[in-house]
Amino acid sequence: MTPRHRVSSLAALSAFLLGALSLSTLQAGSLAGHVINSANGAPIPGAKFRMCAYPGEKIYCSTADFRASTDNAGAFRINNVPDGPYLIFENSAEGFLVVNSPTVAVSGDSTLDFPMTPFASLRGRVFDPDGNPAPGVSVRLLPFGPAATTTDSNGEFMFKTVQPGNFFTLSAAPKPQPSGGAVKDGTRIVTTYYPSVIDSAQAQKITVAGIDAVYDIRLRTAPARAIRGAVIGVDGKPATTATVVIEHAERSPVSLVRGIPSSLPQAVTAAQPVETANDGTFAFPPVMEGEWNVRATILRFAERLHGNEIQSGSAKVSVSARGADTSEIRNVEIRLAQPFDLSVTADWGDAPHTDPPTPFSLASVIPLDPQADPEPSRHPTREPGQPQQIHLSPGRYFIGEGRTIGFGAAPGFYAAAALLDGRDVLGQVVELSGPASLKMIYKSGGGSFHGMVEKGPNSMVLLMADPSLDAVTGFSARCDSSGAFSLPDLPPGSYTAVALAAGSRIDPLTPAFTAALARDGKRVKIETGTAAQVDLRLALMQ
Repeated sequence: MTPRHRVSSLAALSAFLLGALSLSTLQAGSLAGHVINSANGAPIPGAKFRMCAYPGEKIYCSTADFRASTDNAGAFRINNVPDGPYLIFENSAEGFLVVNSPTVAVSGDSTLDFPMTPFASLRGRVFDPDGNPAPGVSVRLLPFGPAATTTDSNGEFMFKTVQPGNFFTLSAAPKPQPSGGAVKDGTRIVTTYYPSVIDSAQAQKITVAGIDAVYDIRLRTAPARAIRGAVIGVDGKPATTATVVIEHAERSPVSLVRGIPSSLPQAVTAAQPVETANDGTFAFPPVMEGEWNVRATILRFAERLHGNEIQSGSAKVSVSARGADTSEIRNVEIRLAQPFDLSVTADWGDAPHTDPPTPFSLASVIPLDPQADPEPSRHPTREPGQPQQIHLSPGRYFIGEGRTIGFGAAPGFYAAAALLDGRDVLGQVVELSGPASLKMIYKSGGGSFHGMVEKGPNSMVLLMADPSLDAVTGFSARCDSSGAFSLPDLPPGSYTAVALAAGSRIDPLTPAFTAALARDGKRVKIETGTAAQVDLRLALMQ
């Protein structure tokens, strides 16, 4: 951060605190509410959280820090809170987690009820190819499950802290074999996915809810070779505790729908992630034949918003289980690269200048290579009057419209283009390897879409653009209690609209959604400055 940026940051904080102080001297504001169980609405006693001033993209906990815990009725109250925006985080309650950290604008005596989601559990067994219990096998829930667990002497495993409602892939991997010794036929036990397949794309997805039934995996064999190598840090020394993954580098679309979280295609993995040893080396268990991308990432402390930055690197490996010595592929070397900044600015056209919502990322920059932060553009750094700086590692990224932390948009505007070196990359995947500048073009006067959903109170309406090779994009709105919906600020074009019942799992990348869109969707044409009206019926999700 330059001295000028430091001064502007301090000025912003000072203005916020002075404004809050002047208001607090006139009246003592407060925040009261409840923490509730998202599954049944029951109050959660003993929940604790922290609330800090959040006037922009930075969190000011050192100067405006409030802590609270709920009583036996799940209620809390914080007194003497100056007016202003706040972020609630560090939420904790035994047996619960927070899916999204809520924000709140305190003005006088304010209220907020926010949910926490109860953890679920999942258990199962792993058997060897002969049907015997397989102890010591590493089992994982992908892509964002809890830490890996190991089967016991009976081949049994259990995950106790699983976020419910997600689609998971369950995998079991044998231990890496000692180095040395040729295996002439190259047939080995390989990573196997539930129920018993060796291609992760064919794995059966698991929806976790409460305590699930037993999930059994029988390990499979296939022509394969072990892979060993080393990761070299940016300082030229062995990189310890780096996470190494091995995946197919396939081109498949990403989902970005305004109003709901983005989703990424399920990666085709050859084995479970591993961690480098003290000498920077890593070893994968036997990997099936094919062309694979081996990628290493490591978190280093940095004085940034998150306190971390990601260093990464990759290497391509061709695995063949044929030849005289088919035991191993050795000496794969991955060199980590320093992260860099993507500078993002916005052109709001001839419309009167209106500050976008806070916080608001001018562009969605979604990484398609394995990284620790699935959506870094939700946390850009920004000084007043300066471009947003999004900290990235070298790799492939999808570029989409800007969003708030709650997946909303800038009211009154739609994204018309995203210029990278003069080329429009909006809705496309780009390769970024070093510092770059992105200029977002926003326009006002977009079209709108409204109507009614028959028997659809609180249902969800999605307006989807025609898919491309890179992305499935669209817009969403929740119906009110009468089934009415409205979608403003839409770019002109042809779309397909579909309505889904309240509580439906919405992932535009799933075959079920694609089928519902094709079967029950209605075509809609959006034109600049005009309103389109279409009434819908609830689609059938199979």
